[in-house]
Amino acid sequence: MNVIVSNNKHTLSLQVHHVDVSNSIELHFPNENQSFDAFQKLREIGVKCFHTGKNAPCGASVMMYSYGNNIQLQIK
Repeated sequence: MNVIVSNNKHTLSLQVHHVDVSNSIELHFPNENQSFDAFQKLREIGVKCFHTGKNAPCGASVMMYSYGNNIQLQIK
């Protein structure tokens, strides 16, 4: 699954395992290396997010809050 995250200045395309949308947007990855790489890239373009490692209940993922972030999300 491909996720495209855009803010006012930058666009980032990420390959993810699956996406959960609720109060936060959770991007799930097959392994911790991929999730941490995505976390760093998202932070570089100014997206407020945090990283959970492979031992988290939901596995390796990056969580972005829908509020406080001026982002657009496309899931393909």
